[in-house]
Amino acid sequence: MNRRLLLSLIFIFSTSFLLAQNDNNYKGAEDYFKNVGKVYWDGIFTQGAEVGVGIGEETQFISVYGSAYLGESTFFKVGGMYEFATIRGLDYAAIYGDLSLNYKLISIGNIFHLYLTGGGTAVYDDIYEDLQTQIDHDFSDFNGWNFGVLGGGEAKFFVGKRIALLAFANQRYFIQDGGFGSERYFAGVGLKYAFKYTFKQ
Repeated sequence: MNRRLLLSLIFIFSTSFLLAQNDNNYKGAEDYFKNVGKVYWDGIFTQGAEVGVGIGEETQFISVYGSAYLGESTFFKVGGMYEFATIRGLDYAAIYGDLSLNYKLISIGNIFHLYLTGGGTAVYDDIYEDLQTQIDHDFSDFNGWNFGVLGGGEAKFFVGKRIALLAFANQRYFIQDGGFGSERYFAGVGLKYAFKYTFKQ
């Protein structure tokens, strides 16, 4: 695993949590939206559900995630991807589970937002025996599972009060070199729908 990447992710997590603690000066969602006067639902007291599609180096994927803000500039995201492809005439599939923190780098008019992403990831590679024989790789100790970290970015552009278009990319580093290797890159687009918190803090 890339040690510098791991240290960078720890720094991102720590900084994001510290910043989140100082972002919430409001009594609740209604107070927040009333005082800020927001047209688009983004920031603390909002949650989101999103779907996406994209590509890997030789594959395609669909993704589903849920998110919630920890502060005005920081939110966490949890969910996963289903990756699939036909390689050398044979089917391949993988299932990913992700947990990440996202920190806002740029915001323009509360319509466009750019985030830095860092987190952890797990994958189960479903590589059938017929496909294993076609790939120049040692699968003798392969059980399908692999764990690692991810880093990347996400851009969000609101097209309605609750609806935003997404564009994202991330690089993943896995502990083991089993499956399809220890480094994987993905990029895609998606659609996010925002919800508003109704409870008070």
